[in-house]
Amino acid sequence: MNSTEPETFNPFIPNKYMFVIEGINDVTFNMTTGSVPGLTVGAVAAPYGANSGVVSGDRIATEEVSLTFTLDEGFKTYKTAYAWLTESVTKDVSKDVTIILHTAQNTKNVSVRLVRAIPTGLSAIELTTIDEGIEPISITLSLACDRIEFL
Repeated sequence: MNSTEPETFNPFIPNKYMFVIEGINDVTFNMTTGSVPGLTVGAVAAPYGANSGVVSGDRIATEEVSLTFTLDEGFKTYKTAYAWLTESVTKDVSKDVTIILHTAQNTKNVSVRLVRAIPTGLSAIELTTIDEGIEPISITLSLACDRIEFL
């Protein structure tokens, strides 16, 4: 390939998302929505003579993330998230959480690890029979983590 030719750009069109929690091998959470956490670096004022400028901070902050998953018939996914959240109140239960993204061809494409994640919230289970369509029940698990890694 000639170095002056532009690279081919293939947009990522995901088909399926899931996440797994380190040490909980028998539960896979099938996601309906979620995100890779945002990252921020604070700017620090730096005096320069009579003026001031800014320099990059020395820490990267990782935003909280919300992962929405479908509830299974036996409530195994909810019970697992509930147990992790309630246990976090009394001891350090940080675990790595891996988000797995699949392509439109349903092949594993990218995995993102949330390092030392802790649960910070679990949404209510909303039960309704009024909806016209049959939609699975979704639950949202909120997490904070130290950093992210692309695998």
